[in-house]
Formats: sequence, structure tokens, C-alpha cells
Amino acid sequence: MEHEFIAKGDSVLKVKGKLASVSLAVLMFWGASISPAVSAEDPNGLAGKFEIQSAIGKATSEGYDISVVGDKISLGATNAREATASGMQSTIDIVLKGASSSALAGAVKELTEKGIVPKRSAVNAFAPVATASVGGTLPGGYNVSHYCSVGNYQYSDANGTFNIRNNCPYDNNNWSFQFSPGVNSIITSYISEHGMRWTKNNINMSANASHYVPKGYWFHGTLTPVYHNDRISYNDVFTFSVNVAGKPGTGTLSIVGYNILNYDW
Repeated sequence: MEHEFIAKGDSVLKVKGKLASVSLAVLMFWGASISPAVSAEDPNGLAGKFEIQSAIGKATSEGYDISVVGDKISLGATNAREATASGMQSTIDIVLKGASSSALAGAVKELTEKGIVPKRSAVNAFAPVATASVGGTLPGGYNVSHYCSVGNYQYSDANGTFNIRNNCPYDNNNWSFQFSPGVNSIITSYISEHGMRWTKNNINMSANASHYVPKGYWFHGTLTPVYHNDRISYNDVFTFSVNVAGKPGTGTLSIVGYNILNYDW
């Protein structure tokens, strides 16, 4: 049985020409076919709200880390909150200002289909390619050791790929970050990088340079000087314009990492 309705708020519906108070949960239980008709008081309508809930529900049921609050879509936010054994975390916030619920639902679908949304993991936001030594949690949240004998550590997720090299002979760490092809595909502007900020043993160090560059740029820099048993944390923020499912907006990608240097040579 199909039910046509017009939304007025979240619960007062016109069903088959009769007014009834029906919750969204009950409507979903009915398996209603939702008409796009809306009232002037509710331009998005319950149909749009149902559509975006369905899109988010499908994505999260398939293991994707995506959420929508207002007109902001967040990718990887759960990973960033829950990761405790990763040397790197990333998140993207996409704001499609003034987008309808239906447009946001379309954006969720496109982002998922393009492989831009990270899979959810309670352990690692980024999956380490080079295995890091993970021990007990240390003060300040540092629990990943980077060894001289390994050298380069690479972390990758749907947002991009981060490399950091424990360059022990020169007492520095070289890092780089590249946006994933999927993220690059929705960027419509130059990328503004704030510049890598970092701390050593909880002391703020000189920040790396900022950049304003085309998409596809290989961001990189050096953290120096660093020594055995130093506790390093670092973060960078990138902002850019996007177009998702035909809707313009702004994107902010944040990366955060931390490790302990181990001179094991």
C-alpha cells in the first residue's frame, strides 16, 4: 500500500486526504512511497528527510564513516574520534550551503559511489602500509613508534596518502601528503594549505610553510630537529571549493598524526 503525504513539521501528515499524526519511524515501518510534494512551510519536506536518512543508513550499513548535520557532510569523523592505535587520522567536512535534504542525499550517494568516504574502523583511520609498533597508550595519546630500521611509514585511506620518514642520520622527519583521486575529482579550485603545525615533547615548533596550489599537488615538508624518544605530533588543514552532485560548496580536509621516534640502529 502506498501513502502520499505532505509534511508539516516532522509528524503531522496528510495521508490519502486525511490528517493524521504519524512519526517518521512509523512511516518507514509502513514502507511508504514518499511523494516529493511539500508545503510552503517545509520546503525540504518529510520526503527529503526520509531520503537523506535512507542514504546515510545505506552508507553506514555498508561500513562507511559518513554523517550529515545541517548542510555539513563529514567523512571520517568517527574514525578520528575513536582511533587510538593509529599514527595518522584524517577527516573531511563538506558544506553545501543551503542545499536541500534531497540534494544532500544525492551528495552522500555520489561521495560513497566515488569511493571518497573512508570505511569505518575503531582502530585506524588510516591503514598503515608499513607496520608500526603499537604498544600501550602513553601520556598525550602517543602509542605508535617509528623506527630508524623501518624508515618510511605510509598511511592511506579514502581521503589521501600520508608518508612520514624517520630520517635518523639527519635527525629529521620528512613528510608528504597527496589527496586521493576521488577527493581531487570533486575539487573545483586551488587548494589552500595552512602549513604543517607540529610539537616536540609537547612544545610548539616552527610551522612548515603554507601553500596555495592546484589540486594534484604533492604537499611535503620537514620536521627538524628530532631525536631518539622524542614525542612528535603534527596537524595540517587544507581548504578548497567543491562540486558534489551538481551542488557547489566548500571542503576542509584535516590530517593529524603522532608518533615516538625510536633510534634502533
